[in-house]
Amino acid sequence: MFPREQRLHSSKDILYVFRRGERRTYGMISCTFLPKPGTLGAVTVIVDTKVARNAVTRNLCKRRIRASLRERGLPQGMLIVRLLKGAAELSSTELIGQLDQCLRRLQSSR
Repeated sequence: MFPREQRLHSSKDILYVFRRGERRTYGMISCTFLPKPGTLGAVTVIVDTKVARNAVTRNLCKRRIRASLRERGLPQGMLIVRLLKGAAELSSTELIGQLDQCLRRLQSSR
């Protein structure tokens, strides 16, 4: 889990990032990023019930994504990582690989 100041909590902030941020999709992961230079990075991971009906599986996917982001460090700004339908069937390495590709696409577009 990230510290409180590095998490997006309010629906107002999440909607703001969805509307103003830049979105890239790779495989079964969609990342939306809104840069804010000079601030700590903030992140939220969204796994819908369409991805996995079982809450245990949804939480496992979230933990894998968060652990990967913690290792790499967060960019300065607000990041939303959303898993798409079918992502629960991916192995851990496939999921992290798709996350890396998605984040690379976001960095290359800036």
